Order: sequence, then C-alpha cells, then structure tokens
Amino acid sequence: MKLFRYLPYLLLMSFIVLSSCKSDDSSGGDDTEEPNPNAGNLLSVGDSAADLLGGTEFDAINIELVFVENFNPRAATVDNLRIFLEERLNKPGGITITERSIDPIGMQPFSTAEIAEIEDQVRTVYNQGSTLGVFIFFTDGANINDTQFSKTLGTAYRNTSLVIYEETIREFSDEAGEPGRVALESTTLNHEFAHLLGLVNLGTPLTSDHEDPINTRHCVVEDCLMFFQTEIQGGVFKMKSLDAITPLDPLCIADLQANGGL
Repeated sequence: MKLFRYLPYLLLMSFIVLSSCKSDDSSGGDDTEEPNPNAGNLLSVGDSAADLLGGTEFDAINIELVFVENFNPRAATVDNLRIFLEERLNKPGGITITERSIDPIGMQPFSTAEIAEIEDQVRTVYNQGSTLGVFIFFTDGANINDTQFSKTLGTAYRNTSLVIYEETIREFSDEAGEPGRVALESTTLNHEFAHLLGLVNLGTPLTSDHEDPINTRHCVVEDCLMFFQTEIQGGVFKMKSLDAITPLDPLCIADLQANGGL
C-alpha cells in the first residue's frame, strides 16, 4: 500500500527559463564561432509565444515527441494535445506530431540542465522555413528536486522545449482515488505547453489582472489549467472528475487570443 494515499501530496508543475548560449564577440580577433543554426529554438520560455500562437511568420508546427522506451504517453493523451492546440493556435499549415522512442538513459533523477543536454543529443526537429519546431520529451525518471511531499510532473525549460516526468505520472495515476493516467498526462502536458504559449504573463501579455502574485506565471483561478498546483487528494487542479482534463479559463484564453491565437 502506497504512502501517498494517506498524505496530501502537493505536486508542482513548473517551468524553468534558460537563456540561450551566446558567443562573446567583445574579444575581437578572427577566431569566431559559427552561428548556431538552431539558435531560434534555444531561447527562454515564452520567447516564441507569439510565433507559436499566430500564423504570420510560422503557419505550421512540427512537434517531435520523444519518449524513453516503454514510457510513451497514451495515444489519447497525444490526441488531446492535438485538440488543445488546434483550438488555440492559428496554424493554417497544420500541426504535425511525430513520435519516436529512444533507449533508456540510465541517469536519474534528472536536473533540468541534464534534460536539456539529452535534448541536444536526440532532438532532430527545429524551425525550418515557415514551420516551427517543438520538442517534447517523456522521460523514465523523476526530477532531482522531488521530495517526499512535492513532485514535479513536467517542466517547460526552453522556448520550444518541455519535459514530462512519465515515471512520476504513472506513480500517481490509475489506482483507486487517483486521476486516470490520460487525464493526468493531458493536464500536465497542456499546462506545460501553455507556458510555451506565454501563460501566464510569460511572453503573452495580460489582458486582465489574473496572474497569481505569489506563484507568478500562473493563474489565480483555481479551476484553470494554469493554476499552480496539482493535488492528488481533491483532484487535479480542482478537477470535478478524476478523469477530466482541466481546461483554460476565459481569462487565459483572452490573453492567447490577443497575442495571435484563436
């Protein structure tokens, strides 16, 4: 019998903003580095919010979903992500999601810096022409900052990159009194992708005052996808059903629409 059934675990969904690496041009001389052709995908979370939402510069999105072998998301989770994006993104050229597996990595738990290093090794899809590339990684390990009472389910860590800690998702789903795995996967995945879209006040400007002043970059509305916490007891984001996927509230949707989304 698992201990978390009796304790009010607080699972935090987080995002981490990483700066892109830039060469120092102040030293002079001829020994300059070649510019990184993928620099547009190595920016901070929220920097590509308008490009992800609108259809002016990028009219299509190519999502590369990579998972460690046997830690793939449910097919319904991928379908739910597609529905979520089609409802919010203005992409007349379409949204493509391709999935592939990689061998177990053998290094866990993971820091976000280690996840970024893994991405650099396995990612193949980047911005190309009018198609914007996105990387989603489902890993077999947990986050290195997890404690007995606090678990990280997912992290958006670059402007087009996010990780889902699938091992942790499975630990807290699909048993009596727990969310269904599709619901927990989908809510986590949509939440982290919404950070890439600039929510809340993270590249997509506010159209109303709904950013949580304590838990910044999150919404004050408890029934919103962008509320800051996930609770096993009491439901995911105050979900009415353990099998429901938490939606965005109208205030967050208004922000996305004002930044080029649907």
